Order: sequence, then C-alpha cells, then structure tokens
Amino acid sequence: MKKVLVRLKKTYMNFRISTKLSVLYLFVFLLSMFLSWIVYYNLNYRFSIQKSGELSMQTLYSLKSNITNLLQNVDYNSRVILSNNDVQTILSNGQEEDTFVAEKKMKTILTLLINTMPSIESIYVFDNYGHFYGAGRGMNYSLKLSSITGAPWYKQVVNLRGASLFQLHANNIFSAENKDSSVSMVRLINGTVSQRPIGILLMNISNSALEESYHEIVKKYGSNVILLNESNEYIISNESIPKENVAMILKNSEENRDAPIILKSGGKRFIYSSITLDSPAWKIIMGIPMEEIDKELALYQRITFIIIFLNIILLLGGIMISSRLITVPIHKLLESMRGVQKGNFVTVNMNTGADEIGQLKDGYNLMITKIQELLNKTINDQRAKRKLELNILQAQIKPHFLYNTLDAMAYLSLAGKNAELYDALEALGEFYRKSLSKGEEIISIKDEVDITRDYLFLQRLRYGDIFTAKFDIDDDVLKYKTLKLVLQPLVENSIYHGIRPKGEPGEILVRVKGDGDRIILSVEDNGIGMSDDVIKAIQNGDIKGSGFGLCETLERLRIYYESDSSYTIKSSKNEGTIITISIPKETSERERTKNDGIQPRH
Repeated sequence: MKKVLVRLKKTYMNFRISTKLSVLYLFVFLLSMFLSWIVYYNLNYRFSIQKSGELSMQTLYSLKSNITNLLQNVDYNSRVILSNNDVQTILSNGQEEDTFVAEKKMKTILTLLINTMPSIESIYVFDNYGHFYGAGRGMNYSLKLSSITGAPWYKQVVNLRGASLFQLHANNIFSAENKDSSVSMVRLINGTVSQRPIGILLMNISNSALEESYHEIVKKYGSNVILLNESNEYIISNESIPKENVAMILKNSEENRDAPIILKSGGKRFIYSSITLDSPAWKIIMGIPMEEIDKELALYQRITFIIIFLNIILLLGGIMISSRLITVPIHKLLESMRGVQKGNFVTVNMNTGADEIGQLKDGYNLMITKIQELLNKTINDQRAKRKLELNILQAQIKPHFLYNTLDAMAYLSLAGKNAELYDALEALGEFYRKSLSKGEEIISIKDEVDITRDYLFLQRLRYGDIFTAKFDIDDDVLKYKTLKLVLQPLVENSIYHGIRPKGEPGEILVRVKGDGDRIILSVEDNGIGMSDDVIKAIQNGDIKGSGFGLCETLERLRIYYESDSSYTIKSSKNEGTIITISIPKETSERERTKNDGIQPRH
C-alpha cells in the first residue's frame, strides 16, 4: 500500500500544474460532495423517517378516533335496546310470557334496530330463564352452551354491572362461527324498575364496519393495519404480520413512545407504529411502506445528482480558466528559459497583474536584461582584449624580429648580394602585409602557410644553416580559414627553444592536413625537447611573457574556437617536439559571434 501511495505521489508530482490543480480541486470537490451527500442522505433519511413516523401517528390517532367512535356508537345504540319497554317486559316476565309470542315480538324489535344500525351484524338477548332471542342480517345461530351463564365472560359482564364488554367473536359461544363478525359487545341488562339483572345483551359488530374505519387510509398509503385485543389476538387485519414482528412493534411502542420502527414484512420494508385505545385496551398497528419514502428520496437523489453534475461542469470550467491564468504565463516563462539554454536571451511580453505571476515575470525580464548587459559588457571586454593582444603581438614582432631582419639585410648589402637582399626585402614585405592583414584576425590557411614560409626565410638570413625547413601541405585545405599567426609562433618556438639551444643544425617540419571536417596543423622539430614539467606548465598557462610564445597562441585559439579546438604536445628530452593543433573547417569568418563575441538575440 505504501509503495502504491509513493508511486501515485510521484505520478502526481510529474503532472503539469494545470493537471495538478484540476486533479486536486476535483478530488477536494468530490470528497466534500461525497461527505456532504452522506450527511445529507442520512439527515434526509432520518427526516423522512421522522415525518413518516409523525404521519403514521397522526393516522393512528385518526384511526383510533374512528374505531372509538364506532364502539361508542354501538354502546349508545345498545342503550336503546336496554331501555326498550317491550324488551324490559319480556325479560322481566320470562316465565309468564308466551314463548312464541315473546320471540316474535323480540325479533321484530331487534330487526328494526339492526336496520337502523349498519355497523351491527346481529343482536342476541338472553334472559335469566334460559331463553334467548336473536335477529341478524344472516342466519341465526344456536348456543353451544346449555346456559349463557356458562360463557367464559359471564362473570366479568355481571361484575361490570351494565358496562360494556367487547369480546373477540364472543368467545365462539355459538354452534357455528360467525364469519361476518369479529367483535362482540356484551353487557348486562338491568331492570328499569328493580335495577336488578334481567338478562344479557350481545351485539356482533360487522367486519365491514371495522374495515371501513381504515379503508381510506389503506387505499391512500398502501398501509398495513392490524387491530389486536387485550390479549394481542387479531381482531381484524388487512395483512398478516409475523408474531415476532408484532412483539417487536409493541415493545418498541412501550419503550419509545411514538417512535417508529422499520421491519420487513412480505418482502417489503414498512415503518410500523402502534397506539392503544382508551377503552377497550385494544392496540392498533399500522405500517407505511418504505417504497413511498424511497421514491421521495430517489427524487431528491436525482435532483441532487443533477446539481452535483452541474457543479462539476462549472467547477471544471473554473479550474480550466484559473489554471490557464496561472500556467499560460508560466509556460511562456519556461519557453523563454529554454531559449536561454540555446543562447536566446528574450524578455517575456505578456499581460499580467501585480500578483505573484506578474512579479515573477518582472523579475525574470529584469534578470534577462541584466544578463544581456553583462554579456554585452563581456563581449566588448573580450573584443578589446583580443585587439589588445593582437596589438601587443604585433608590437612584439616589430622590435626584435624587425631589428634582427634589418641587421641581416645590412650584411647582405655590404656583401654586395643584391639579389639575396631583394628577396629578403620582398619576403619581409609579404610577411608584414599578410600578418597585419588589414587588422583582421581571420585569414586563409594559404596566407598562414605563406607567412610561415616568409618568416622561416627571413630567420635563415640571421641563423644561416642552423636549421632546414620542410612543408607537407594538403592543397585541398588551403581555401579554409584559420586564426591568424598560429603556425608562425610554433615555428618560432621550435627555433628558439628547440634547435638553437641544441648547438647543431636541426630540422623543422610543418604539416597541414585535412581530417574529415577538421584541419590538423603541426610543427615538428628535432631540438632538445621539453620536460614533462614544462609541458604541464604550458598546458596550465603558467609560462608566459617569453615573446609571442606557445602559451599565448593556445590561449588565443581557446578564446576564438572555445571548445571547438584542441592541441597535443609530444616531446622527449634531446629527441624533439611535435605540437599538433586541430581546428574545424570553415570557409568564412565565424559569423560575428566568434569574431566579436556572442551577441544576444532580442
């Protein structure tokens, strides 16, 4: 993992600044949007759950009110029966009344009441003498018990002394289960005169009446509605829920009042809430499908995604604009810097403000201007230095060389050797004409060879037969150019420091050859040679001031050709010296950049 991070960091650092900014801004933006999305989603999710829970509780309160009103209405209608005179008479005189007549009269009364109460499925009245009367919308049922006193709820009804008791299917006291009713209301009938129990009233509430109380809610939200009695038995439900889920819902309602719980039922998720009726203590459970919330959240998600997408587009556009404002000036600076590597010192001209980029541009342009000034000054100094060296060189030639040559010519005149004197004067004139060369430093190799020939001719007037000179010249290279007075100092070095100290005649060999795109110039003598210390001193430029010697010539070559020239010195004690110089082939003077120095381009 660490290696991957290091590699990613290295890759990132190699990006362009614009790419770095884009990647960095995009990463920060996406990270912030991701975190914001998580926070937003959780908050929105919780908010939706909370709102759904509140909606569920409001609906439950409404449902509670509906069911309570239904039960209260049944209770109220039951009082009509309790206070009916005919019912009171029949129940009070049960033993004396004709059974057939009593039944017919009671059925008429009960049927009339059922027709006025659509929520009631059937009504049964039991007297204290074992008789019971009934009427209903469907068939009538017979008791499974020998007496109503055997009903499991009988004592409880008696103890309630006339208050209503609601039972699930009346505990199935009839011989056949009533499929159209689920809840029965049972209460004691007291005599209006004696205020003693004279019978039992049982009214079965129709399922349709209970279903109607939550039908609109289920239709609107697709909810699950369950009605449980005090023993958590199903009274009515539009959807079956596992018992463990029911237990969890009721437990959550007890521990976290009004707080919803999310459970899965039938492959779907529901938000369940529950509430308890005041009397009877029935429980209502309602579950709202999470699909509705998910649809709402999905809508918010799509809207949020569109907003994020638009923000990304705007961000990328902003990044590109801001990065260009930074990188374009930097690229121009880099381009100018690459030009500096090639010798092009060009200032950068671009519109910038007073920010860091503008300050960098101004500083860079000031640096380029200063470099140009320094280069111009250096060029002028080098030009002056070379001219001064040439003047000193020429001044050095004039005193001793001219004096010695004229002294030799005087001897020829006294000896009457007019022909030799004429040749000497002509050689001296050619020497000075070509060596001065109208002040130019660059001459042809042919002129350089001719200067060397004239110099050796004049030196033989002075030294006689102390040396002999040979030339090995490649005619193909005579047309090329070279720095002036390169061979002559080498020949002079051979005469004064090689052959003359030896005290016996010597030989000098001058070679000029072509070697590819190079020209090789060499001077070889068989004089006394040089020690290694002297050679090192020459290479280090430590031997100076001995006329226009070898060191000055090598320095002039270095200044003019820079790194484009080279030389070697091979010498052995008492065996001689070979000095070889390598220069490039050039058909004309080196642009003005080599003659006058490097000129910066603007």
